[in-house]
This record gives sequence, structure tokens and C-alpha cells, in this order.
Amino acid sequence: MTTGLIVLGVVVGLFGLATVVGLVAERSMPPREAVPMNRRLAGRESEAARRLMDGSLDPAAYRADMASIAAQDAAEHPLDVPRLRQ
Repeated sequence: MTTGLIVLGVVVGLFGLATVVGLVAERSMPPREAVPMNRRLAGRESEAARRLMDGSLDPAAYRADMASIAAQDAAEHPLDVPRLRQ
């Protein structure tokens, strides 16, 4: 009987924690604020990852490609970070 109550308490506790984490994650970035995916850059990123995995691209060149993609994405989609409330 005691074991059953302990198990029930743990399950309810985990469910409550999962609910709180879900609500916080949901509030952190509403879908209307998400940046749409750039298919061209995503394709370049996927191709670089594929080439790295099959050995036709060395790690240094992969890092350079990814840095180039990140710089281009940053230029096309500047990030506006709001000031913290004080």
C-alpha cells in the first residue's frame, strides 16, 4: 500500500513537472516570432553535413562552410534581442 502511494506520488510529480516545463517552453518563443526556415541555406547545411559524414569534406572545410552559412543567415535575418526588464 505504501509503495503504491509512493509510486503514485512520483508519477503525479513527474506529470506536474512535465506540464510546467511544457508551459515555459511554449511561452519562450511563440510561433509568430519564429524565423521561417531558409531552404537554400538549409540545403547547403545538409549537403555539408552529408559530405562530412561520407568523408568527401574534411572537418576544417566543414567548419568554414558552416561559419559562412551562419554569417549569411545572420545578415539575412538579424536577431533583435529585447532588453531585459529591470
